[in-house]
Amino acid sequence: MKLLSIEPTPSPNSMKLNVDEKLPLGERHTYTLERRDQVPPFYLRLLGIDGVKSVFRAADFIAVDRRPNKDWAVILGAIRELFGADGAAGAAASAVEAGGYGEAFVLVQMYRGIPMQIRVRSGGQEARAALPARFAAAVSEAAGATMIRERKLEEFGVRYGEPQDILDEVTRELDAAYTEERLRGLIAQAQAATA
Repeated sequence: MKLLSIEPTPSPNSMKLNVDEKLPLGERHTYTLERRDQVPPFYLRLLGIDGVKSVFRAADFIAVDRRPNKDWAVILGAIRELFGADGAAGAAASAVEAGGYGEAFVLVQMYRGIPMQIRVRSGGQEARAALPARFAAAVSEAAGATMIRERKLEEFGVRYGEPQDILDEVTRELDAAYTEERLRGLIAQAQAATA
């Protein structure tokens, strides 16, 4: 069996693995470690990957469910390795390479701890988004003469999905994480450092 691509699903805890082998119409299987004695060896190895909760096999795909606190990057790396070890021709092409969903790198431009802009790099392209107006106001208030020189791009990790969806999700996360009180504290620190 060869892994063709990996796609996210509407659930953040499930990924779809598109494979080259098809099951007969209507046939499907759900595998968990609780029923280990009924799980074929390949799927047992999938379930053995740290963080994998269950595996669902149907048609021409496998859906892998993770435990919510586990990292997709680690799980998917192990899955690609497992398919490679099972004789698949080369590493799986990620959906990014195929022009669809896939792995994206998130960067946040910061000025003295205040987020300014989000960048998502995926498949050789970059998408950007500004944060809500209160962040721009905080940067303007905190900015010193060296603001342009002091801006930094900080890695924010790997995400999976469409770049615009990732931008929207990270914007919501930062908006929730940076309360007005936290921004006021960062402004005060920045102003004290330039005084």
